[in-house]
Amino acid sequence: MNLSERASVVLESLWLGSATKPAAHLYPHQWSWDSAFIAIGNRHHRWDRAAVELRTLFDAQWHNGMVPHIVFSDEGGEYFPNAGFWDVAGSCSPAPPRASSGICQPPVHATAALKVYEAQPGEAGLGLLRDLFPKLCAWHDYLHNHRAVGSDLAEVWHPWETGMDNSPAWDQLLNELVFEPSEVPPYKRVDNTLINSDDRPSDAEYDRYAYLVENLRLVGYQPDDPEQLPFRVRDVLFNSALARAEFDLATIAGLIGEDGSNRASKGDRISRAIEESLWDQTAGIYKSQNAQNGQLIESRISGGLMPLLVPMASDRLATLVGTLDRSFAVPSGDDGFVVLTVPEDDPGFDAVRYWRGPSWIQINWLVAEGLETNGQLDLASQLRRGIHNLVAVAGFHEYFNPRTMCGHGTDGFGWTAALLIDVANRTSPGQQ
Repeated sequence: MNLSERASVVLESLWLGSATKPAAHLYPHQWSWDSAFIAIGNRHHRWDRAAVELRTLFDAQWHNGMVPHIVFSDEGGEYFPNAGFWDVAGSCSPAPPRASSGICQPPVHATAALKVYEAQPGEAGLGLLRDLFPKLCAWHDYLHNHRAVGSDLAEVWHPWETGMDNSPAWDQLLNELVFEPSEVPPYKRVDNTLINSDDRPSDAEYDRYAYLVENLRLVGYQPDDPEQLPFRVRDVLFNSALARAEFDLATIAGLIGEDGSNRASKGDRISRAIEESLWDQTAGIYKSQNAQNGQLIESRISGGLMPLLVPMASDRLATLVGTLDRSFAVPSGDDGFVVLTVPEDDPGFDAVRYWRGPSWIQINWLVAEGLETNGQLDLASQLRRGIHNLVAVAGFHEYFNPRTMCGHGTDGFGWTAALLIDVANRTSPGQQ
C-alpha cells in the first residue's frame, strides 16, 4: 500500500459510526477541530464520511451556539476528563443536547465545510452547506457575542481552547493562579499511563487545568462577568482561524444564495484587530494577548504564524515569512521543511513534550494553507512535501521531533492520517 492508502486504513480503524475518534485509546471520543481536519482528509475518498463527521459534530452544538471541544461517545469509559467531570447536563440551563465538554476549540469548521463542498460541488455539497450554514453562523455569533469582551477579538478561557494545551505561552498565566488544593476537583489521569509521560503535560499543569474547569463549571460555562475569570487570553491562532472562517462563511453564503456581507465584515474587523493588537514588530511575529491587562504574551509560538490564513500586507508578510524561516522551519527530506511549535532557542522548548516544541501536522497544514493564501506557492509546496516526508519516515503519530524524524504521543492519529491524504492529493503522484 502507498502512504495515502495506509492513511485511509488508519481512518477506517478510528470510525465510530457517525464520527472519527482521534486515536484508538488515548482519545476515544469526537473532538471538535480534529473532526474538521479529518473531514478535510476524508473528502478525497470518503466524502460521505466527511459530511457525516461535520453534521454529527454540529448535532452537539449548544443552544447558545458553542461547539464543544469533546462530544462523548459510548467508548472510553476510563478517559479523563470524562463527561461526569464536565457535568454540563447538571451545570447548564438549558442542558446541552449531547454529553460534551464545556469549552470549545479553534473555529476551523467553516473552512473545513467549504473544502468538503469543493470536493463535491454538486447538489450533495450544496445540501451540506445549506444544513451547516445557520449552525456555523450561530457558532461564530457565539464567539462574537460571548467571547469578544471589550474587543473584536474572541477570548479563550482555558488553555485547552487554544488547541496548544501546554504551550510555554501559558506558563506565566498558569503559574500566577492562586488556589488551594481543595479547589482542584478530584481526577485521575490515564493519558500518562497509555504513553510515555515525558511526552505529556505535567501533573502540576493538570491541577491548573482542572482548577480552571471547576471555575467554569461553577458558572455553568456561561459567566455573567467574564472579566472575573482567572484565565482570559485573546489567542492569535484562535482569532486567525475565526477571521479565515468568517471569510469562508461569506463564500458559503454566496454559494447557497444567502447574503454573506455581514460575515465578511466580521472577518475584516477581526483581521484589523489582529494587525493592530497582536503584532510584535521587534520579534517579527504575532503574539497572543493577556486579556486581563492587554499585554502581549512574550512567547514566540507557531500560533503566531496563523494570521497568514488571511491576506496580509506585503511588508508584514515578508517579515513573518523571514521569522518562519529563521525560527520555526526544520528541513524534512531533501525537498521540504516542517514547522516547530516553539523555536529551539526559546527557554520553554522541549523537543518531545506535547506543545512545547514538537511538530504537529495540523499546524503545518494551516501554515501551508496560509502561505498559499498569501501567494507563497513555492513555500507552501515545500511545506506540504515536508509533511509527506516526515510522515513517510515516522508514521502516523500524534506529533513529531523533526530533528530525529521520530514520532511521539500516540500512533495511528486521525488528523495526521487525514491531512496526509489531503497533502498527497495536492502534490505529485509520486508522493501518494
